Amino acid sequence: MAENVLRDRILEIYKSDDGINEKIAELKPAFPDGEIIDDVEKLFDEGKLELRSDDDSGKKAFLDRPEGSQEITYFYPEKLKYKG
Repeated sequence: MAENVLRDRILEIYKSDDGINEKIAELKPAFPDGEIIDDVEKLFDEGKLELRSDDDSGKKAFLDRPEGSQEITYFYPEKLKYKG
């Protein structure tokens, strides 16, 4: 249930297209960073979110994960937008 709440909230944030970084940061007290990042990544994989710029390629534009690691070094939610 909580995952659906988080996923729905993330979609609302991207649909609003306003203050994405701040609104994603506001989720952190209620949800672990890993869950937020996983849901954003899943929404990207499902085609619900897309990159803002054609200059960037794939997930590396918004996620930086060292080779062979599950740990995220950098997360840039503002690089994505809702694909409506």
